[in-house]
Amino acid sequence: MDQEKSIDVLNTLIEINNDRIEGYKTALEETEESDLKALFSQLMKTSQNCKMELVSEVQKLGGRTN
Repeated sequence: MDQEKSIDVLNTLIEINNDRIEGYKTALEETEESDLKALFSQLMKTSQNCKMELVSEVQKLGGRTN
């Protein structure tokens, strides 16, 4: 796979992670159940970590994130 295609794929994954982060944030704000709050918070943190790794890979390839 060429470098530009790799950057495009990684940017798509970043967008998916951004949507997931926003979804977990909304769920976290909407629920009053403490166990669900803890779950959504953990899932949001995991998605944020994945996003940081994806951004790092884009930068290593010399690309820019959207």
